Amino acid sequence: MAVTGRRSLVRRLLTGAVITVAVVFAAGVLAITLFEGIQAWAVHFGLGQRGSFTSVSQTCSHTGTCMWTGTFTGGNGSVNYGVTFQDGGHPGTAGAVEIPATYLWGSAYPQGGGSDWAAYAIVDFLEILAVIGALRFWLRRRTQRRAADVAYAIGTHPSG
Repeated sequence: MAVTGRRSLVRRLLTGAVITVAVVFAAGVLAITLFEGIQAWAVHFGLGQRGSFTSVSQTCSHTGTCMWTGTFTGGNGSVNYGVTFQDGGHPGTAGAVEIPATYLWGSAYPQGGGSDWAAYAIVDFLEILAVIGALRFWLRRRTQRRAADVAYAIGTHPSG
């Protein structure tokens, strides 16, 4: 039996849908982490309001990851409630502990930005590579599929 290079319509649609969903999901995750990464980088490079963060409550997930929320008091005396402390919080401390922090866009970071900026840089770089790779794969598959459709329509086989 000769191989024509043509697959069933259902298989092509399913493959195309899976690839499209994967690319859209990767792009969405990239957008979210880029926003978080930009915040962490901005604080690392000195943006934001300096002051102090006072922990009020800690929420931990089943995996052991904990997140502190509390109050940020700026150097100018302004107070922000319900602020999330980024960079993993300050483990091993109880509530109402005051630490030096920087406030930016609704979150508090340790002085100097903590270490989130480096992790976000690595993750964002890898996500950008993944999205570019997925888009190239998707475009190559689309080109091959169209070439196979044309070859099928005119009765020849595509080269390569």
